[in-house]
Amino acid sequence: MLKKVLIVGALVAVVGVFFLGRDAVSYVSMGIDELRSSAKECIPIETQIKHAKGELAGLDPVIRECTQQKYRETVNVRKLEREIAAAETKLSKDRAEIGILKSHIENGDQYVTYGDRTYSEDEVLADLSRRFERFKVAEQTVKTKRDILVERQKALASMNEKLTAMETAKNQLALEIENLEARLAAVQVAQARSEFNLDDSELARVRQLVNEISTRIEVKAEVLDHEVDAYPEIPVGEPETGNVLEEINSYFDAGTSEIVIN
Repeated sequence: MLKKVLIVGALVAVVGVFFLGRDAVSYVSMGIDELRSSAKECIPIETQIKHAKGELAGLDPVIRECTQQKYRETVNVRKLEREIAAAETKLSKDRAEIGILKSHIENGDQYVTYGDRTYSEDEVLADLSRRFERFKVAEQTVKTKRDILVERQKALASMNEKLTAMETAKNQLALEIENLEARLAAVQVAQARSEFNLDDSELARVRQLVNEISTRIEVKAEVLDHEVDAYPEIPVGEPETGNVLEEINSYFDAGTSEIVIN
């Protein structure tokens, strides 16, 4: 299968070069860039943030190694400073002793006594010559070490500057990633809130249905009341008792009429 894909890819490339010439490379490169961009768009933002945090954490070993190098270079610089200081002290002592021996030669001293031994003028001159040669070599060595010290001090300062810049940039990136996480969380909350909205139309339909049911019940009750009034019930209770004639006589007796109904 892989062999077939490679063969097809090679044929497509050959055809592309044949028809497009040198522009084929540009088109292929553009297509690759578009594929990469599309692939990145398919990656969840959470995954990209997690990847960024992992890459940022990967800087810690580099920073630790740079810090160790800085400490080692600091120790080397201090050691070189001590060596130069000791060498300069020795040079000062040698210069003073050369001056003393030189004064003996200039004064024409035939013999010079130091301790329990006496030296001739030739011995003093030979010793002076050897001392002077050693002094020049030692002085040149100190000069070279000073130059090395200056370069190491510059390198140490540059190392400190770069390390500080790296640590500052790392802290800044950590804050930016934290800000991205907060912004993503806010967007997710807003998205969840928008997706949780209830459909008011459904609620309205339910309310309309309830109203229709209530109306139908009221209509049935009204119809039932009219049906009861259309068919009155026969009174079953005791009839009212009373004498109509007595009422009439009593009425007319109270007036001027002479009519009496028997």
